[in-house]
Amino acid sequence: MIQHLKSSVVEGKEDVSELLSLEIYKAKLKAAEGFSEVSVKALALFVRFLLIGFILFFFGMGLAFLLNELIDFPGIGFLLMGMLFVIALFLFKIFKKKWVERPIIKMYMKLLFPKKEKD
Repeated sequence: MIQHLKSSVVEGKEDVSELLSLEIYKAKLKAAEGFSEVSVKALALFVRFLLIGFILFFFGMGLAFLLNELIDFPGIGFLLMGMLFVIALFLFKIFKKKWVERPIIKMYMKLLFPKKEKD
């Protein structure tokens, strides 16, 4: 009887140890999944901003040259485009919380606290 209890305790200890290692492995997998998802979204966001920056740069240059030709005054097109980007910067500064901070916070909240689907 005592031998049976000893073997049960040893088996229970092994089971608890195995369960604990599986739970640690599960936590590592969830952390890796979350980190990779955040990394991919951050990289995609960076690429989008980079492409948008290039698009704005080239459209701005083209529009500046076009304005120079239309107004027939060298440099005024670049001055107007610079003023347009300064106005855009002020608008961005004013609405930064609404346009940038809130969407990023919502994205992280969705990633870190996903809604559980009801079965």
